Amino acid sequence: MSDSLRFRVPLIISSLIAGVLVLFVVAATRQIERTLVHAGEVRAQAAADDLADLLGQSALQRLSDVRSAARDREIANYLQHPERAGNVSARLATLISTGQPSVELWNGAGQRLLSIPTAAPALRTISGEPPVPPAGVSPLCVEGNVIYWRAVADVEVERPGGGPAIRLGAIVSRQRLVVDKGVDIVTRLVGGGAVVNVGNRIGSTWSDLSKVVRGPAIDSRRAGTASYRGEDGIERLGAAAPVKDLPWTVWVEFPRSAIAREARTFQSRMLAVALVVVTLSALSSFAFVARLEQRAEEARALNATLEARVAELGVLSHELEAFSYSVSHDLRAPLRQVVGHAGLLEKSAGPSLAEHDRQYVRSISEAAARMSRLIDELLTFSRMERREMLHADVDLSGLVDGLREDAMSSIGERDVIWNVHPLPVVQGDPSMLRQVFANLLSNALKYTSTRPVTRIEVGANSAPAETVIYVRDNGVGFDMQHAGRLFGVFQRLHRAEDFEGTGVGLANVRRIIARHGGRVWAEGAVDRGATFFVSLPRG
Repeated sequence: MSDSLRFRVPLIISSLIAGVLVLFVVAATRQIERTLVHAGEVRAQAAADDLADLLGQSALQRLSDVRSAARDREIANYLQHPERAGNVSARLATLISTGQPSVELWNGAGQRLLSIPTAAPALRTISGEPPVPPAGVSPLCVEGNVIYWRAVADVEVERPGGGPAIRLGAIVSRQRLVVDKGVDIVTRLVGGGAVVNVGNRIGSTWSDLSKVVRGPAIDSRRAGTASYRGEDGIERLGAAAPVKDLPWTVWVEFPRSAIAREARTFQSRMLAVALVVVTLSALSSFAFVARLEQRAEEARALNATLEARVAELGVLSHELEAFSYSVSHDLRAPLRQVVGHAGLLEKSAGPSLAEHDRQYVRSISEAAARMSRLIDELLTFSRMERREMLHADVDLSGLVDGLREDAMSSIGERDVIWNVHPLPVVQGDPSMLRQVFANLLSNALKYTSTRPVTRIEVGANSAPAETVIYVRDNGVGFDMQHAGRLFGVFQRLHRAEDFEGTGVGLANVRRIIARHGGRVWAEGAVDRGATFFVSLPRG
């Protein structure tokens, strides 16, 4: 029987088919699993970023309210003369939030003078906590099973004769860590089964927004995706997003097995199909040729199905490319027609048109030109995430000098004083970093255009883990309460008729620096200039 072709040929053919199908299914499963994991990491990062923005806005708004109360002169008078209570309690009562602990007023000697109670459980001063905590937003603290943080604002008065202000005391508002919208955001962006943790950037305290939990085994000081294996042996994937300007980090994670479940289901089904195919092939000893042709046709159909499944994973990327093509071509054609016809109208009917009619034609041309610039900025912004990065040494001094020369050749006779300090050599993508500093220098020149003398300073500060480069100007500045909007798409803090622009430049700066593993932020005051900071990790 072992010499019979009816036994040997089906056995050999079946073995070959089994081997090919198993290898194909394993390879396809791994590719699908890698794609699903990457998509999950992208969704987790988006959820972590949204939660970080939500926490940051809430905490900074609370700190702003406390600072506003700390500037109340009646509170300062009370700290200097405690016997004159006045309406201090009523002023502090405006800071009370539903379900939150009391608001307290402390003097500079570490004595609590007033405490405005609420219906929420009181939080005592934790052992080892400073009598009057430093101003700002504190790291997360734990009392029992309550997670809270402090918003502290110093109460100060001016020193007679000038000099640093005198610190009289502080207003302390302890806030429970509550994010009502957190679960909805995670469910919408990541799906069920995701876990949200919020902890201190130094990794000392972590919470799942309801109780204290063991923190993830990640570097919570850096943004981005990571994976680790927990004490239960389960591998977890997730994304971290440090909360801007606060000592907290948001971590969104899910079990790797959950995101790869579809790939495993696909593998099981395909292996079952393969087993059926092999079994039928082994039994088709008498009609081998006919059955072989039939199985080959089925295999081709199966391959087509598998290729279609894999191709579906690239649909999102293709749709984005199609959108970019549509923006680049379909939207530009009407703009070219608008500009062309406006030009023809002005040329042919110009002498017969009234001055206000010619102004209308010029306004149409200028609006179309602004729309064209906006399309260019949007295309650059949408393609930035997919653009391949180069890694090279970039001499920032040479880069800034070249940009400064280009800028001076295009601004006419403006009086501009540059103060460019020696800048370091950093690692990154040369063209991307050039775009970053071109946007920052362009903004500095734009928002100082109303000044008789423009002053722009560029310098760098070094830290053990990062290099911080700043661009400072003496322009119109901005209100720090709206600083969080600076780096959003189409977010402008000044009227378009006052300063031209598309509202995309700073969003591009933020995305480029994020891809380099750094961060951006800004400081300023209305009519007192602004400073933009860019940090790049060392190495």
